[in-house]
Amino acid sequence: MELDQLLTLISVVSEKLLPILGVTVLIFVAIFFKRLLAVLQNANQMLESINQMVEHADEQVELLNKPFKTLNELSETVDQVHAASKNAMRSFFSIVMDNMSDIIRSIKLQSKDDDSKGED
Repeated sequence: MELDQLLTLISVVSEKLLPILGVTVLIFVAIFFKRLLAVLQNANQMLESINQMVEHADEQVELLNKPFKTLNELSETVDQVHAASKNAMRSFFSIVMDNMSDIIRSIKLQSKDDDSKGED
């Protein structure tokens, strides 16, 4: 077999084989794009369902916003009451400590008065 005959045989085989391979490739490309389209549609449906879930979660968070606001206001009120009572106790103890000598003197005088009344 000579080189010219080999090239002629390859040419004949290629003329018959290339259209078959081209059709096969086109079929695979069509199947690929069909499946890709199905995947994209499925992804679109999933995104829509996720969007609905996010919107529902947002509505639920909005419903919880009012109780949290009330709880926050209550917490601030408790903090203010605590601070006021702490300041009142500090003032009370400060006054007691500043006037401790007067208080002790008064208690001593009362105990002397009680002792003197008890002897009568």
